[in-house]
Amino acid sequence: MQNDPLKIKIVSFTLEKLELSLYSTSENNEAELDFYSVDFLEQQLIDIIKNYEKRLPGCITLSLKPIRFIDSEGLFFCVQMHTLLQKKGSKFVLNHVHSNVLRSFKITGLDQKILIKSKID
Repeated sequence: MQNDPLKIKIVSFTLEKLELSLYSTSENNEAELDFYSVDFLEQQLIDIIKNYEKRLPGCITLSLKPIRFIDSEGLFFCVQMHTLLQKKGSKFVLNHVHSNVLRSFKITGLDQKILIKSKID
């Protein structure tokens, strides 16, 4: 169970791209995208999308750099965000995905649905 919540930080915004990054409040900046963190993250992301809704760029990137583990709820969160942004006319892209997290995307076939731009070993 994760004690330190994940947060979403806005890294940059242009008319073409909104760059977001997950970060952990833990000392080692490592986290899990799981059942315990998804609800909190989902609300943060929805609030960000609402704030940019009138000028939502064509591409929204989310860095998963601190994520070392993802469970089915975390994968479902990514699918929900992909679907929501697709309906709003934006592309959802994941960056800085650790190889063990990428493995979960590949096993489930979600790497064919959600664009993963960069990985970390």
